[in-house]
Amino acid sequence: MMLDRFLQILPEIHNEIKWLDLHSSSMKDILCAADYPNLYDLGLYNIDAKSIQYLLTVFYESSYQNRFSLKFIHSPPPSTFRS
Repeated sequence: MMLDRFLQILPEIHNEIKWLDLHSSSMKDILCAADYPNLYDLGLYNIDAKSIQYLLTVFYESSYQNRFSLKFIHSPPPSTFRS
C-alpha cells in the first residue's frame, strides 16, 4: 500500500519536509511517524471534530507549537505528496 511505503521512508526524509497536505484518515499515522523540524505548513483535508481536538492537543503539548500555519480544508486532497 502507498501509505505503508510512505510511512517507511518518512524517518529517512523527515528533516527535508517543509509542508504536508494530509487526509484525516492518514493524519495520525504520518504525524506520529517522525519529528518534522522544518515543517511550517500543514493542510488537513476532510477532518472531523474528534481529529481536530486530538491534533490541537498534540500540537499544544509538542515542539510544533507556534512553529507553522495549520489549515483545515473541506475538499479532496491533492493526488501527490509534497515535501
